Amino acid sequence: MPRTKPPYPEEFRREAIRLAKLGGKSQRQLAKELGITDVTLRAWLKQDKAEEARREAEAQARREAEAQARREAEAQARREAEAQARREAETQARGEADDHVQRGAEPSAQAEALGSGERFQPTEPGRRREAKRAASQGRLATPHTRPLLVVLGVIVSATIAAVIAISISVTGRVATTATTQSGPAATTTTTNAIVPRTAISVGGFPDAVAVGQGLVWVANAADDTVSRIDPSSGTVVGPPIPVGAFPDAIAVGQGSVWVANADDDTVSRIDPSSGTVVGHPIAVGGSPYDIAVGQGFVWVANAADDTVSRLDPSSGRAVGQPIPVGAFPDGIAMGQGSVWVANADGNTVSRLEASSGRVVGRPIPVGDHPRAVAVANDVVWVSNFDGNTVSRLDGSSGQIVGEPIPVGKGPISIAEGRGSMWVANAYANTVSPIGASPKAPIGGQLDAAAP
Repeated sequence: MPRTKPPYPEEFRREAIRLAKLGGKSQRQLAKELGITDVTLRAWLKQDKAEEARREAEAQARREAEAQARREAEAQARREAEAQARREAETQARGEADDHVQRGAEPSAQAEALGSGERFQPTEPGRRREAKRAASQGRLATPHTRPLLVVLGVIVSATIAAVIAISISVTGRVATTATTQSGPAATTTTTNAIVPRTAISVGGFPDAVAVGQGLVWVANAADDTVSRIDPSSGTVVGPPIPVGAFPDAIAVGQGSVWVANADDDTVSRIDPSSGTVVGHPIAVGGSPYDIAVGQGFVWVANAADDTVSRLDPSSGRAVGQPIPVGAFPDGIAMGQGSVWVANADGNTVSRLEASSGRVVGRPIPVGDHPRAVAVANDVVWVSNFDGNTVSRLDGSSGQIVGEPIPVGKGPISIAEGRGSMWVANAYANTVSPIGASPKAPIGGQLDAAAP
């Protein structure tokens, strides 16, 4: 039986390859001097060439991955800077607009630019921080002491003792979930009369409101807190609840209150019974601008990342990877077994399957700069901030229904109640009521500037 020659040491193989690459001798002559066959030497050289190609391919892949990571980091930084600049510009513009309205003057050029669709750029950094300081000093008291009255009506019965009227500022969104209690034999009568109530002082720059778990919950953006209001007495309950930085949206569902903190990219969870924050802030995408609860999940629109995060309400953890949607998702709502996302910079609405988070079809074109979305009567309603219109989508097919409905200047929020849609027009200081079925606003616009 022939004796098997032991393998050559790796150092010997590398030296043979080095000498062969130096040249000066034929492979046959070099192999003879090294005591190996020329076939072995050629095999080593071929293997070395393949290894060099592999190493170069890996190095190229690393270079490309690093370049892609740098590009993504730069794009992320740009998106976050743009989102921050927009928040600062809008905060400044809203404060200026309210101050001008209070004095009977016209809005500033900045407010006009934001309301007309132009992209106004801030001229100095730190305006949001200045807005916080101004709010704490009382200089931005107007937004929460002279609010819009978004009226959901009065419910009267022999056994019902709830009358809910919500006051919000022109600067934020509204989410409504009202629950009434009645006995088995109760009867109700309903009126759509407007019932003003005394404005309730809360925190600085209240930017979002939701109703649920027997209370009204208000996100105070300038204070990084949430206030609780008893709707029966109209009084604030307990001290403000500290949450994340710049709470910009709030929703109630799955036994908790969920707060989207735009400046630290987190969601805070509040136990409604105790009024305390549960656990640590939940990390989501960049600049979470809106939040909704439904179909067993919490849905978060991440404006700076162009994504939607899905949270498990039981564990408070993210489910899967963020879902890519359109450019600058600014509003989100549930309905018709779907999640509807208003992409402000894409002028589109994305539709997600609520059970799986899967994107359904292509983004749906709507009006200019859609910032809020609501679902009612099998219709998806979208407020187009720069277009001063409301678009409607069929809740089943996702197709556009009719022509855009003209409303006031800067429609920033939309909600359903008492058979109508209510649109808050930020730069007109008005609310436009739209019939749930008709194609045009009903009864003109309600003046929301008067105290």
